[in-house]
Amino acid sequence: MFIKKYWGLIIILLLCVCGCRTAAKENVVLTFIQHSYIKHNIESGGYYFKNDQIAVTELIYEKGYYLNQNEINNLYNKVEYQVPELNGDGYWSFTFFTKYFDETTGYSNDFLKEQVLSENMTIHFGIYG
Repeated sequence: MFIKKYWGLIIILLLCVCGCRTAAKENVVLTFIQHSYIKHNIESGGYYFKNDQIAVTELIYEKGYYLNQNEINNLYNKVEYQVPELNGDGYWSFTFFTKYFDETTGYSNDFLKEQVLSENMTIHFGIYG
């Protein structure tokens, strides 16, 4: 009798509990650090940066989000950066985003590729020209 009398209320409570559980999803943070560009390493396909932080941006994604190549190509529109003083004709460009940075040598490689975001990451880049 109790269940029949309060069946509607029980259903509503169950829906609320389930809704709250799905709303509390985990996030991952991608931290983008701009370094001073030193040079490109043709042999290994990486870069050398100074161990500095010119600009830092944190982007938050839902854990499990699939970061595709088109989004990676457009991340430059979302990150903070500063164009350093450059020698030459004034044209400049970003390096590719990298996931590895050796603080001692300044060497950076392991380019950011399409992937399911499952953990926080630090991404490195520079501007050259």
